[in-house]
Amino acid sequence: MSEIGTITRNHTGLSRVLCFLAIFWSALAVGQEPAMPPLSWRSSLGYGQLRWGMTLQEVKTHYPGMAQFGDGRCWFVEQPVAVAGTEATLNLCFSDGRLYGVDLHATCKSLAQCRTRMGKFHEGLSAKYGPPNKAQSSNDYHVWFIGPGGEYPGIVAKMVIRMSLIEGRDGDEPFIAISYWSRELPYRPPLPNTEGL
Repeated sequence: MSEIGTITRNHTGLSRVLCFLAIFWSALAVGQEPAMPPLSWRSSLGYGQLRWGMTLQEVKTHYPGMAQFGDGRCWFVEQPVAVAGTEATLNLCFSDGRLYGVDLHATCKSLAQCRTRMGKFHEGLSAKYGPPNKAQSSNDYHVWFIGPGGEYPGIVAKMVIRMSLIEGRDGDEPFIAISYWSRELPYRPPLPNTEGL
């Protein structure tokens, strides 16, 4: 590689890092990110018996068989869970070591079976939280915004639930994805890996 190519590659990598740091520090400077509540704080909302803000140790008392995956902030519950009479996989995500989100995935043999199951999930969620705030005309995507503005500025709901039908690709079975996410805790993504830039 020529010297100019090496300089250009290093400059591009450095530019990405500097751009990220500029955005990160400017967001902090204007105070857009709310502070993390005290470690003793627990939300009245969550998933099942889990409450937003629980520590990993507290969550493990409900789901002892868990394995960490991905970027290290999410955990996979090794045993399937029952949701409205359907088996689903459960992933639990943490921000600064506090429970922040739950993802459920229920696979189906066909799109028709998924749509039937999705109808049951929709009925259950609507009975508990009211009708969804957003829905696609195809009925394959629904969103619920739960609760009034949170305890922190700029938050319009305390919890968001998204349910969508994902069609299988390349021979994969279709599945229903249901995500419960806290809006009371600030999300703190892991820092990007800048190694080799």
